[in-house]
Amino acid sequence: RLLRDVSLRQEPVTLILTDTLVTVNGCDSVITLALTLLPTTGVVVADPNHLKVYPNPTTSRVTIETEGLTHVELYDNEGRLLQDYTTGNKRDMTIDVSTLPTGVYYLRIHTTDGVTIQKLIKK
Repeated sequence: RLLRDVSLRQEPVTLILTDTLVTVNGCDSVITLALTLLPTTGVVVADPNHLKVYPNPTTSRVTIETEGLTHVELYDNEGRLLQDYTTGNKRDMTIDVSTLPTGVYYLRIHTTDGVTIQKLIKK
């Protein structure tokens, strides 16, 4: 929710995350990460409440249902693009993932309302 709200802002926003780690020797270290989010143009996040991805987990096929489905990209857990599907302006599509190894994948789903990313588990 925080990142979605931040993404709607027009100026850069810096988030500072801090955590303390304790080693097996009992020494602790403080790690601070400063993350600056820059505004982008033309990217609208689609409402994931109007999206269905099923079955998930899956062994062979996955169906994506949403209004105005235009484009779907399938990425592996390392962020590599595996498949690129152009759907036109449909309500649903089915993707065959039966040949993919077991693991975690991501679907970047483009609709006429924007873009959303869904995690997909292949058994």
